Amino acid sequence: MKGFLKTPNGVFALTKEPMTVGKGQGCEITLKNPHVEDHHAVIQLNERDHCFVLQDLKSQRGTYVNDCRVPTGAVRLAPGDVIKFAGEGEGYELEVTV
Repeated sequence: MKGFLKTPNGVFALTKEPMTVGKGQGCEITLKNPHVEDHHAVIQLNERDHCFVLQDLKSQRGTYVNDCRVPTGAVRLAPGDVIKFAGEGEGYELEVTV
């Protein structure tokens, strides 16, 4: 199973390992938005369920999937989902395809 996050600034290949999204050092997916936290969210492959999951890391402005704020805990991603970091209309939109 392969996954990619597509942004206006490029494509990020998802791996089996957890990938941190944010603007801080050590993030595998770095976003240059001042409203994004240093370590904003994590995306990882759930091999058992054959899907990618997203977890918000208690960011102030939140993480959204298809315009719905991600609650505490992990949510399953489906092909074609659109993810926004740091709130509605702000941050980067990413499309998930598998």
